Amino acid sequence: METDEERELYLQAEKNGFDEESWSIARLNWFMGGSEWDTITAFCHGKPVSSCMTWGISSERSTTEQIFTHPDWRRQGIAKGTIIETLKFLRDKKQKSEATLGVIGSSHGAIRLYKSLGYELIDIHMLMVILLQLTRNCQ
Repeated sequence: METDEERELYLQAEKNGFDEESWSIARLNWFMGGSEWDTITAFCHGKPVSSCMTWGISSERSTTEQIFTHPDWRRQGIAKGTIIETLKFLRDKKQKSEATLGVIGSSHGAIRLYKSLGYELIDIHMLMVILLQLTRNCQ
């Protein structure tokens, strides 16, 4: 992702492939400036259809995050292939021995995929929300 056009294509693909809020160009640029940042992306006709972003955490560990696949390309093994290539890259090129990721507990399909690849649960983080317009405590 060297040009603004490539970054915009990536962000559009991310938006199409994620059920969550997609990143801004500023946030993408910030992550790209981080240490050991890389991305492994599958393309079709010049457009990204699946991607896995990585960045270094320690000398042994990198994270695999922002994993997405466009809905039209799901259930064809593309996400699995993208993650496998990312893990090979981390092992062979970056000399990492561990890769972590964060996943939302309701993403059952993603969790099955990650477990099938050998990821194991090591920690649970809780996210809490309060709907302010419905809460009497905020009056």
